[in-house]
Amino acid sequence: MSTPDRHGTPDHARRPTLVDLSGPAVPADLGDLARRALARHSAGIPADTLIAALAHQGVVAIRTHHGLVEVRELVDGWTLVKAVGTPDLTILAAAARLRAVRLARHRARSPDSPM
Repeated sequence: MSTPDRHGTPDHARRPTLVDLSGPAVPADLGDLARRALARHSAGIPADTLIAALAHQGVVAIRTHHGLVEVRELVDGWTLVKAVGTPDLTILAAAARLRAVRLARHRARSPDSPM
């Protein structure tokens, strides 16, 4: 799951990054990770580990030729969600921060937490 700093801000919300697979200048490591995560997710194969790796490197969204996909943390893992409209990176980072804080509180209260 996410690792909050002393202010409760997870890694991926402190330095938000958009991996643009539709453009020519994609960092090889993030581009490969994003492509693998998208392929697994699209095929219905669990991709939590790949998506978590992207999130922990600051990725909050992936742009493809088909649109924008958000990286989302869940109580029990990670997922990719098709974005509605064209959200700003700071909005995505703020949403990631809020989700991480709420999920951390939920996990702390839940005796069945996967942590």
